[in-house]
Amino acid sequence: MKFVKKNSPQPDRAKSLGAPYCETAMTPLGMVRVFATAQGVRAIDYVGVAEPAPWNNPCEHTTRCIALIQDYFNGENVTWDVPLDMQAGTELQRRVWDEIAAITYGETITYSELAQRAGNANAIRAAASACGKNPLPLIIPCHRVVGKNGGLGGFGWGLPAKQHLLALERHAQSAVAA
Repeated sequence: MKFVKKNSPQPDRAKSLGAPYCETAMTPLGMVRVFATAQGVRAIDYVGVAEPAPWNNPCEHTTRCIALIQDYFNGENVTWDVPLDMQAGTELQRRVWDEIAAITYGETITYSELAQRAGNANAIRAAASACGKNPLPLIIPCHRVVGKNGGLGGFGWGLPAKQHLLALERHAQSAVAA
């Protein structure tokens, strides 16, 4: 399966986030980078292909988040107990992200259900846009939001990655149920 690469030079990205700490990890999807401040994790970026980590400045928050990401990719339904330092988002985006965070592991909802849960059933496009601006994929599992017609919709890390994450969760759920 081929996944897309999202390029973000680490020092530039860290500076734009105001996040002095960064740690990288290889996952089944490819390389991810976790950015944090002293208060908590601020963003998780998907890089894709393995590349050298010229700038790696871990802290307790990035290290804990990387450990949770590895557990997640090992099929565990993790509790994302790492502190967050969310600076991004409008009021509506934050409501949408709160609703996404409440979606149960292994389950999906539609963009229209998400808009309704966030308090505005007519704001389907705004809810979808908030998914696309989510700075913390996996912790705020926007891959669990799908189209009304059963299509995947979109995902910042690419649709093959979204398919992989949904399949991983379905497989883990069925293994638990067996």
